[in-house]
Amino acid sequence: MSVDNKGFDMAAWGGFKEKLLDTPAAANRTKVATARWVQGEEARVTVDGKEITIGADDTMNMMEMMLASFAACDAAVVGLHASFMGLKVNNITVEVSGGYNVAAYLGVEGAPGSGYDRISTTVYLDAPDVTPEQIAHLTHMCEVGSPVGDTFARAVPTEVKIVART
Repeated sequence: MSVDNKGFDMAAWGGFKEKLLDTPAAANRTKVATARWVQGEEARVTVDGKEITIGADDTMNMMEMMLASFAACDAAVVGLHASFMGLKVNNITVEVSGGYNVAAYLGVEGAPGSGYDRISTTVYLDAPDVTPEQIAHLTHMCEVGSPVGDTFARAVPTEVKIVART
């Protein structure tokens, strides 16, 4: 039995989950982000017609946005799977912290990689009836079901090309 928690349409999610048993390819997604440089580290980024400014003085920078995306993703994973289990949730707060070194970003020779070298996540779950077994399942789902967490946990091939427009 599922329960709707803060806007999860469990009939739709449950139906989609069942559909994936017969049509796994329906779960595939492809996204394109376009960043337009404004100045300094500021860029306007568009994905699917939605726009956000990253790197301005009053916005998150790129590395902060990565942590924010990870935290938001895990909050959604916990909320969705708690709902699948029929667990009523009052609140979920996810805290993600990480460290990185900017020397390579600045072009310092021999510097370590400039990405996060460690990330830690703590989920604060306000669900009075939660059991240890449910907590174990929610933890497992964060480890294997979080798209952002999964991306951090494995090496994802990347390709960079620069096309000069003159």
